[in-house]
Amino acid sequence: MTMQNNSFVAEASNLRVCYRVGRGRYFEAVRGMDLKVGRGEFFALLGPNGAGKTTCMLTMLGFIAPSAGEVRLLGNRPEPGAAVYEKVAYLPEEPLYPEFLTVREVMEYYASLYRARITAGRIGELLERLGLSNRSSFLVRECSKGMRQRLGIAACMLNSPDLYFFDELTRGLDPLMLRSLREVMKDLHRSGATIVMNSHMLSEVETLCTSAAIMNKGKVVRHDTLNNLVGRMEGRFMVETGDCPDFPEFAQVSARDNGRAVMEVAREHLTALLEFCDRQGLEFYGCRQKTRTLEDIVCDLVEDDR
Repeated sequence: MTMQNNSFVAEASNLRVCYRVGRGRYFEAVRGMDLKVGRGEFFALLGPNGAGKTTCMLTMLGFIAPSAGEVRLLGNRPEPGAAVYEKVAYLPEEPLYPEFLTVREVMEYYASLYRARITAGRIGELLERLGLSNRSSFLVRECSKGMRQRLGIAACMLNSPDLYFFDELTRGLDPLMLRSLREVMKDLHRSGATIVMNSHMLSEVETLCTSAAIMNKGKVVRHDTLNNLVGRMEGRFMVETGDCPDFPEFAQVSARDNGRAVMEVAREHLTALLEFCDRQGLEFYGCRQKTRTLEDIVCDLVEDDR
């Protein structure tokens, strides 16, 4: 099949996925979803457990047949044996390897599956890049979760694919391992690869990703760039002053602690609040523009969609 020149590397159109959960009973995990991932994006699928993120990812990869709708990878349908898979890599949340093989033997095994010859030098380069060169003789059963994750990333990189899918890549990793994997992901993205990541670690998503789709109940409720999703809220400010029992109605007190109060106020009421605090003799500790985190956005959208 000839590869199409397409600015979207992963697409879902009116995608529906139903599971049979009993005699005559079905559960619709993905409900009429439209989604497009652009070439070169670092894309995140976000949402609560059961939102349909993993089902969406596995269907886009061709591992689950859609009940309706269509998916495409690099412009082609993901069918068994399709050449498109040579440029696509996938790392599941819990990767499994033969426990009796060493780290290097796992890499050699995966390298042998490609039609193009992958050299021992390439394997050594990736083991070094992922911090596994001094552990290449370890048996898989001796590897920590972090080592297994790094091994999976190294195996994914063997054929220098154009498109990576990572399912909960950073789950259960310690801070040092997170920092190490973060740099690897940044390098991959800078090299021109497209990355699709399913994650609950929203702080990591804010650090790494360029765009995201927030899912709930099998549907996309928001799809936008990270710049548009998070950042400063125009016209809203957070003011910290000394506390008093009766602030003006336009000042929404969000926290009180140790004689201090933090309030949210609109720009047009900022001067009035400061004048009120001055009349009351309250200490002024600071004022900043209000920001919204990705966690705020996801929680608000999911709550609104209940």
